[in-house]
Amino acid sequence: MNELWGDYRKVLETEFFVEKLIAKNKQKELFFEQSLFALEGIGKCYVRLKKPDSALIYFRKGIAESLKKKDTLNYYLFVSRTGMALTIKGKYREALDSLYKGDKNRLSYNKNYLPYFYYYVGKSYYNLGEKDKGVAYFKKIDSVYEINHILSPELPDVYDKLISYYKSHKKEELQLKYFYKLIQVERIIEVKRTQIIDKTNEDYHLSL
Repeated sequence: MNELWGDYRKVLETEFFVEKLIAKNKQKELFFEQSLFALEGIGKCYVRLKKPDSALIYFRKGIAESLKKKDTLNYYLFVSRTGMALTIKGKYREALDSLYKGDKNRLSYNKNYLPYFYYYVGKSYYNLGEKDKGVAYFKKIDSVYEINHILSPELPDVYDKLISYYKSHKKEELQLKYFYKLIQVERIIEVKRTQIIDKTNEDYHLSL
């Protein structure tokens, strides 16, 4: 939850702290899995901080470590994650290649995977000028949200893009539909962020 709604700089500090702890316990049974988890966490923080080059360093470390262990599942997971960073970096064709490669293991990922995949694929197509394709993926995210109520920080951007798209096509009814959804989602996200801040402050004072 902190990763999604909190202060990403603070989350990054925590991820680095965890990585150091894991590195001191290389003999532990779960060292490999935990070290990959730390690499992924650091990389995702850098993506959210709009530092794709830093993110790529950690995602590529994850790829290298997965290859050493012949761990196919994590290999494709990190390949997919590079697609996030490449999208932020503006290398959209490369991003799509990585995202589609990682999608081979779709059934092995958790329920948050599809909105993430649809968002970065959609964003890449949209920014390449293939807006119809991009919008098709954004609408898939909306469908997932409607069915499973999976909320993500990217949803406001999704609805903003859909509003702009339908405005340019003079489809006022759809434009209004996504405008109301944008307002609703932004309110929910603001509540969640406030809850995280309050909880963090409460825990901090209790620990003093």
